[in-house]
Amino acid sequence: MRYLGNIAAAQTITFMFSTNDSDGTAVAPTTTGSVSVYKDNGNIETTQGITYSPSFDGHVGINLVTIDTSSSFYSTGHDFTVVLTGAVIDGETINAVLAAFSMENRRAAATLNWATDVANRPTIASKEQVATQVRTELTTELARVDATVSSRLAAAGYTTPPTAGDLAAAVLATPANKIASDSQGRVAASNPGGLTQAQADQLTAIAQAIGTLTAAERAAVADALLDRANAIETGKTVRQAMRIVAAVLAGKITGAGTGTETFRGLDGVTTRAVVTTDADANRTNVEYFS
Repeated sequence: MRYLGNIAAAQTITFMFSTNDSDGTAVAPTTTGSVSVYKDNGNIETTQGITYSPSFDGHVGINLVTIDTSSSFYSTGHDFTVVLTGAVIDGETINAVLAAFSMENRRAAATLNWATDVANRPTIASKEQVATQVRTELTTELARVDATVSSRLAAAGYTTPPTAGDLAAAVLATPANKIASDSQGRVAASNPGGLTQAQADQLTAIAQAIGTLTAAERAAVADALLDRANAIETGKTVRQAMRIVAAVLAGKITGAGTGTETFRGLDGVTTRAVVTTDADANRTNVEYFS
């Protein structure tokens, strides 16, 4: 059965159906039978407006049906079923449902002009309304927590760990960890650390020199350390090694699981390392790009 659609009132509709024998060969009905239309689920049929043309245009087995729905039987707001009755095909009497259609009995798809149809336009929550709703729901979920984290730590036998200040005070309270100085801030020779006067003077000079360096000088010292040749491995400075480590630990990666993995620098673009792995993900070769 074919559905011919939801048509407008008084529209003429046309469709075809085929007739075949038991072997599938196209044949014309021995008795053409009658094509009629039922309305909804009623038992009243009509042939009004129906033109039935077996073997249309000389083509055996191709049958044309045209229905002019301008008569009073075809009214809007109803469904209709087209049937063939009393036809004899290949020696068999055939009664069959051919097609169905409706007449202005389906809801049309709604259209909305977003710019002008304000009344029917759906309301979209503002960012403030969304934020308020999130806070409300978050408060509700947090209220379901059955105990605070601090109460879970207050079990018997639990000792609060020392703070950084506690640790510093404990270190400084140990005489062996102190370096005595005189009233001018110089390290004294008789200090508990066992330094000679010459060693103490060197420490004093270093401390004073550091304190007088400009920001540019301090940066130059740092750069000298970071860019010291062969500082980590042969051919690798501290800066180069740190770039590679940062890329492998925190950078973007492409090709994971393919056997060749590329690690990007923290800028997300520069290639810092290309790693070749075997089927067990063991690294078999590593190329570094500092």
